[in-house]
Amino acid sequence: MKYKHNKRINTGLLYEMLLMTLAESIIETDETKRDLALSVIKRFFSSQAPLYEELNVFSAILNNKASTLKIAQDMVKESMSYSAKINSKRTSLYKTKILKEIDSNFSSKFFNRRIKNYKIYASVHQLMELYYKDKLSLEDSLKKIKLEEKISNFLIENAPKKESNIKASKKYNNLVFKLVIENFNKKYKNHLSKNQKIIIKKLVESSDDDFKKFITVVIKSTNKNIVDYRFNNVLVENKILNVKYAHLMKKWKIDIKTIRQNPLKESSLTLLLKYVGLLDEIKKNQHVK
Repeated sequence: MKYKHNKRINTGLLYEMLLMTLAESIIETDETKRDLALSVIKRFFSSQAPLYEELNVFSAILNNKASTLKIAQDMVKESMSYSAKINSKRTSLYKTKILKEIDSNFSSKFFNRRIKNYKIYASVHQLMELYYKDKLSLEDSLKKIKLEEKISNFLIENAPKKESNIKASKKYNNLVFKLVIENFNKKYKNHLSKNQKIIIKKLVESSDDDFKKFITVVIKSTNKNIVDYRFNNVLVENKILNVKYAHLMKKWKIDIKTIRQNPLKESSLTLLLKYVGLLDEIKKNQHVK
C-alpha cells in the first residue's frame, strides 16, 4: 500500500538537499550560494535550532543498524517515543519559514535531487506524523504497523555500512569534505598534502570563530617556517623549489594580510594552502640526516 508523502515538509530530506546545495556551491565556488545554504542550515538545524529534534529522529534511523528484529523494533519505538514529545505545531511553523527561504533563495530544481534511501526518509516522516496525533483511526493504526515494519526491516537488511550523510552536530558533513578536496585536487592537478587536508578538515568541522582561531595559529607557524626555510639546503639543491619559494616569498607579506582579514573566503584559503603545500614539499625533500 502506498501512502501520500510531501517531501517539502520532510525535515530529513530538507537537510539532505541543503547539504547537497552546499556541496554544489563549494564545487562551483559560488560563495553567495554557499553562504545562503550554510545560513539556513545553521539557523534551522544546528543544536537548539527549531528543526534539530526532528532531524535527530532521522539520524537515529539512518545512522544505525540492528542485528535482530527485536532490536530494530525497539530502536524504532524509542525513536518514535522521542518524536512524540516534539512540539509539532512549533515545528510546522518553522517548516513554513524554511520553505519560504528555500523558494526565495534557491532554484526550482532544489527539490528535484535524488536522495539515497528516499523511501525510508518518507516512511520515517509519515510515522512521525502519526505519532504526533492524539488519536488514531483504524486505518492510521494499520498504517503505523506497516511503517514500523518497513523501517525495522531497513535497520536489519538495508542499513549502510558507513554513516549516513546526516550529522546534525557538524557544520558540514563528510560528503562535503570529500567534494572540497576533489575540487582543489582538480583545480591544482595534485593531491593535497597532509597539512593541507588538516586545514580543510578544520574548515569542514569547525565553527567560523574556531576556524579563524585555528588559522591564526597556522599563519604564525607558516610565517616562522617560511623564514626558517630561507637557507634550507633543499632550496639550494632543488632549483624548481627554489623558484617557487622565491616567487611566494615576494607575495607573502601582502597575502598574509588578505588571509587574516577573511580566512573563510575561498581565495584566502587557496593562498594559504599554496604556502602550506610548498612548505610540506620542502620538508618532504629534506635529506634524511
